[in-house]
Amino acid sequence: MTRKDPNPWFKQKAPPMNVYGQQTSIEEVERKIKAQIVMKQIRLKEFVYDFDGLRKGTVSEPQFCRLLALATVSLSPAEYRCLLGKYQLENSLVKYREFIDEMDLIFTEKAIDKDPLFQVQ
Repeated sequence: MTRKDPNPWFKQKAPPMNVYGQQTSIEEVERKIKAQIVMKQIRLKEFVYDFDGLRKGTVSEPQFCRLLALATVSLSPAEYRCLLGKYQLENSLVKYREFIDEMDLIFTEKAIDKDPLFQVQ
């Protein structure tokens, strides 16, 4: 019988470091995720529906990590902590809707149909 770890890795408060001992920035992590999403043509919204039945825009920390694992986005524990640092609320819920909106910008700008003069870059 295995015993659950009382302090899982995603609850550790150490600053996120990469394998070279340098601090990981959120921009680097988001760029890495966007590269994997484009390469694998992943739509993250499709993986969220099972975790947020009421469509509130938040999920728990383990659900957020599972969501990324199901989408085959590979991240280190430090990169997960970095993401949680940006998108986590005080009550240990994660704002997945903001995260997905940020990641979907690589495909298209949100609400582009409402601004006919918008310049796509």
